[in-house]
Amino acid sequence: MNAKIKQQYTLRNKLHLSSFLPKIETMLDDWSKHCDTNPFSVCASIIPDCELAGYKWATMIDLYNDFYVVSSSNAYITPWAWSDIYRSRQWLTFNDFLVWQQSCWLVAPLQSCSCPVGMKQYSCKHSVGLAILF
Repeated sequence: MNAKIKQQYTLRNKLHLSSFLPKIETMLDDWSKHCDTNPFSVCASIIPDCELAGYKWATMIDLYNDFYVVSSSNAYITPWAWSDIYRSRQWLTFNDFLVWQQSCWLVAPLQSCSCPVGMKQYSCKHSVGLAILF
């Protein structure tokens, strides 16, 4: 969003208030017209690359219980230890919390994932991979 504003409107220049206000008016007018022709998406779209990565990832996952806790690529703790800490919610230091947070992801098939890609794009190989399994 910020890149679009810089490329299409301000061209990376600091504007004086007298030239800034007309730019904002033009920008809001353009966005309003764009929203009429392209409404907001209700669900996340899944691109073929994500689907392929999800399938490859799903063939390597080992699920247990009713939880979908999957290890990250740089996991320091196992999914079982991760879910025990998740239930107790007790960390000794903030660094312990960061290690815990980055060791595993909570995944709901085709709904959500707590990995960085899932939080930003709303679909990732983890959620797509679990959907493929089920």
